[in-house]
Amino acid sequence: MDFPFLGNLSESHLIPSRESLKQWKTTKLSELCYLYFIGLRVLLAEESTKGWARSYCEAAGEQNDFSTWRTSGNDLYIMLFALHDNDKLALSPTIIRHWLRHIATHDDEEDTRRLFMRLDGMFRISNGSMRAMRRIVTDWDDVDTRERENLVVKLIQMIHTLAPSNSEILPQLKKLSKALDESASSGATGAASVATVVGGLGAGFDPDGDHGVYAKKPVMIRRNPRTKTK
Repeated sequence: MDFPFLGNLSESHLIPSRESLKQWKTTKLSELCYLYFIGLRVLLAEESTKGWARSYCEAAGEQNDFSTWRTSGNDLYIMLFALHDNDKLALSPTIIRHWLRHIATHDDEEDTRRLFMRLDGMFRISNGSMRAMRRIVTDWDDVDTRERENLVVKLIQMIHTLAPSNSEILPQLKKLSKALDESASSGATGAASVATVVGGLGAGFDPDGDHGVYAKKPVMIRRNPRTKTK
């Protein structure tokens, strides 16, 4: 017995079918895809999450330049499939796939810098906070632990706002947030930072889904003085 509808499904947690893809607006999908690249850059740079991120990039970067629907596609692949030929964007599938395939096996700062300098234009990102985060993660080695933690909790907020459930990358970012919080020498906990960082979801939001009341002062994301502005 044939089941033709199976060809319209995918392994993506976020977009499990072609039908569900119709619910996404281009702008929202473009911003979320952009945030996935920022998140992957961070996860690749940290030892505790590098293995997962490399496997994820390898799966998303399989050959075909995102031109066909793949039932095995993860969140990132399906988003790139949906956006790659959109005339409102200026994606460069070859450059993206090159980065995904090479970063899956070795760190290449030049490849990362080359791609990330073009992300704003590719995805038509005008949001100032997102653009600032992209600049910071491009020079991740120059960012101190507290600033890393603040950026990660802000990233968790933004992804959660666009995709409240099922995002494949959120569990890894939450894991990293806890690790960075434990390494930081002072300041609020990761959960409190998520609840109070400027532009966040408001007091009581916990990256792990728990709720409570936090009374910490807002945490601003600032660039480390050593970080060069791009």
